[in-house]
Amino acid sequence: MDSRVTDQFHEAKDNIRYMYALKKFCEPLYKCDPPTMITHIDSMMYVIRTIHTSSRYFNTCEKVTALLVKVSC
Repeated sequence: MDSRVTDQFHEAKDNIRYMYALKKFCEPLYKCDPPTMITHIDSMMYVIRTIHTSSRYFNTCEKVTALLVKVSC
């Protein structure tokens, strides 16, 4: 039980770190016109790819797909 709680704690910490990394790319999307969004979307996709390759918890297709769905809504 202790190891499960510890693992979930580390997953939550990991999630927070990566969500803050994405936040700085998502906020400009609300303020930009569509042509300007392209540069921000490219950067955001690069960060998502980096999250997928470096994260211990976002390294599955299901989790990255869920993240992409949430970002696109």
